[in-house]
Order: sequence, then structure tokens, then C-alpha cells
Amino acid sequence: MTLDLAGDMSLADNVQTVTLTTKRAVGGTHIEVAGALKRSLNQAYETFSGLNLQGDEVVWNLPSDQLGGAEVEPGDTITEDAISAIDSQSVIWTVLAVANLTLTTRWRAVCRKQR
Repeated sequence: MTLDLAGDMSLADNVQTVTLTTKRAVGGTHIEVAGALKRSLNQAYETFSGLNLQGDEVVWNLPSDQLGGAEVEPGDTITEDAISAIDSQSVIWTVLAVANLTLTTRWRAVCRKQR
């Protein structure tokens, strides 16, 4: 039996494809990320990295193997496409804090909703 932590994430419910925009290059670099998983913040995150959380934050889990070697950093954005005809606008999330977890197979990013 082979342990595949990155692949195991794809088995989770509610994974989606998002766009990560890194801010280090002029104009930003856009990376399509399959297998992204969005989760609500729980009480354990209320003091995450000393952030002043406002209630419109979530945690995004991004598989490292989908990033092409890029690293997620505060200030980057994650764009979530519209998921229904009711809400036809994409949602943009700004990365506030980030950690590389599970033997470096995924990035956990605490993000605040822009729109």
C-alpha cells in the first residue's frame, strides 16, 4: 500500500478548481489549481498568526503538486468561479497567512473575501 497524501485530498467532497494569482511577478502569475478545498474557520483559527479576523475569512487547502513549484504567500489571491446562475460573479479571496503542511503536499491559506 502506497501513501499518497496529495492524491487523498482529491477524494474529499467539494473540491474545486480555482485560480491562484501570485503577486511577486509584474502583473501577477495566474495558476489554475485543481483539487482546491475551501473550509470554514473554526475557533482554533481565531488567533491564527495574530490576525484580526473579521468573520469573512475561510481556509483554502491547495495541493502543492498543482502549483508548478510556486509558493503561496500573503497578498496572493485565490479566485473562486461563480458556481450558480444566482451568483454570477467570481469571488476573490486575499491570502492573509499561509502554511505548507502534510509533508509539503498542501498549502493551507487563511483568506479574507474581497468580493
